[in-house]
Amino acid sequence: CVYYGDEIGLENEGTFGSRNCMPWDESAWDKELLGFYQQLIALRRADPVLQSGAFRMLYAEDDLIVFERVLDGSHVLVSAYKGVQARPAEVVKISGNGMKPVREFVGKFTGLRLKLDGDRLTLPGLPRGGEIWQAA
Repeated sequence: CVYYGDEIGLENEGTFGSRNCMPWDESAWDKELLGFYQQLIALRRADPVLQSGAFRMLYAEDDLIVFERVLDGSHVLVSAYKGVQARPAEVVKISGNGMKPVREFVGKFTGLRLKLDGDRLTLPGLPRGGEIWQAA
């Protein structure tokens, strides 16, 4: 979920469930983060797979999720990693997706590559953040 102010770096107050007031002074905004959110919005608006493709979770653990969107034979993967340190490359087991032959995907933001082969997902080392993976 994206809550008001997330796009500019607004954080919660110390008490559980409390949200800081929206800072209307734009000099206090994280402009780089805002630009990233604007890129994500533009990508979703431009890609029917991201708008209305079928959703399927491929992998989830504490700091990483990877899901797939599929529409009319087009596949897009989306990953989000919130760890503090970069995540090392690894192969993870996913529920069988029936995607054969092996498919490679390229990250829209990083240019990194990942491979999906049946029930194996070969992840490159991941920096903190999100990535949209399109078929290579």
